[in-house]
Amino acid sequence: MKKSMKYVLAALLVFASLFGVSSAAFADAAMDFEVTAVGYENGVLKATGIFKNTGDKAIDTVNKVDVKIFLYNDAGDGTEAAHQYFSDLKVNLKPSESVEYSLEFTGVPEYVDATKWSAEEGEWEFTYIEEQAAPAPAPAAEPAAEAALDFEVTSVGYENGVLKAIGKFKNVGGKNIDTVNKVDVKIFLYNDAGDGKQVANHYFTDLKVNLKAGEEVEYTLEFTDVPEYTDATKWSAEEGEWEFTYFE
Repeated sequence: MKKSMKYVLAALLVFASLFGVSSAAFADAAMDFEVTAVGYENGVLKATGIFKNTGDKAIDTVNKVDVKIFLYNDAGDGTEAAHQYFSDLKVNLKPSESVEYSLEFTGVPEYVDATKWSAEEGEWEFTYIEEQAAPAPAPAAEPAAEAALDFEVTSVGYENGVLKAIGKFKNVGGKNIDTVNKVDVKIFLYNDAGDGKQVANHYFTDLKVNLKAGEEVEYTLEFTDVPEYTDATKWSAEEGEWEFTYFE
C-alpha cells in the first residue's frame, strides 16, 4: 500500500524519569516518534515506526506510546482500524540516535479493499538515564613541607679574653624548629702578614631557637680554652654540619 495522506497528531509528553530529576532536566530529555509504514503480514496488521532521541539524555525504554491506524479504500471511505497502546519498548537510544520498531496490532480484521492509510502517533512516555557526572579530579596533594635550617657566622671577636662568635640561624623550611641539637663551628684567625691558623673547633649543642617558618635568630657562641691571639686582625669561619628538632 502506498501512503497518500498522513495525519500526525503527536502530543509529546515527557513524563518519566529514572532517578527523580529536577524540573529543569525535563527540557533536556526529548523523543520523537513517527509511523513510516503500515501493512498486513499473514493477516496481522503491523506498523513500522521510528523512535528518535532528540534530547541530550540517553533514553532507555518507551514506557507507553499510543498509535491509531486509519485505512481507506479507493473511494475515499475510511475507518479507524486500530487504536492500541504499546508499552515497555526497549530502545537504548543515545542522544540523536534513532531506531526502527515494528508494532503489531492484535484483534484487527483485514480490510482487503484498503489501499491507503494514515496514522496518529499519540502521547508517549519514556524513561531516560540520568548520566552520572564525572567525578571531579582530586586536588593535587601539596608537597609535604620540608624542615630546613641555615646557619652562618657573622662576626668573631674576643670579649674579656674569651673568643666569641655571633651566628644567625634561619628557618628556611616549612616546619617549626624548636632546638638546634648540634652545630659544628671552626674559627680561623689571621694577622696582617696573612699568617693564620685554626684556633677553635667546637660542637655546640641543645640551642633553643623556637623558629617558625621564615624566622631567624641571632646566637652568641662562646669558645672555651682558646688563647687570645693579640695580633689577629682577620677571621674566617666554617659552619659544619648541624642537626635540629622540628615540630608540626
